[in-house]
Amino acid sequence: NYQLFPVLGLSNEGVFITWVETLKDSDFPKDDPDGGLGYVAYYRKSEQEFSKPLSLSPKQDILYPHITAGNLDVVYLVYEKEVDDDYGIFLDMLTVK
Repeated sequence: NYQLFPVLGLSNEGVFITWVETLKDSDFPKDDPDGGLGYVAYYRKSEQEFSKPLSLSPKQDILYPHITAGNLDVVYLVYEKEVDDDYGIFLDMLTVK
């Protein structure tokens, strides 16, 4: 599998990472990927290990996940998702607690 578009974001307790996993490459440098499986995982400083990846969707319909964070209790995850042959922007809020 190809792992694309990794993004890191900080929280008070550690680091979030999100990425897309696909069966095909992104056709770089054209960079026109198909949707893939989106994941997010968390590295907690106190435990010094990553969580198991959490899937954003059961289908291969996620593109360009992005995490915004700045030592907050809530981290925002924004991603593009295919819905009914069109793409929309989605927002999820993640907490560590």
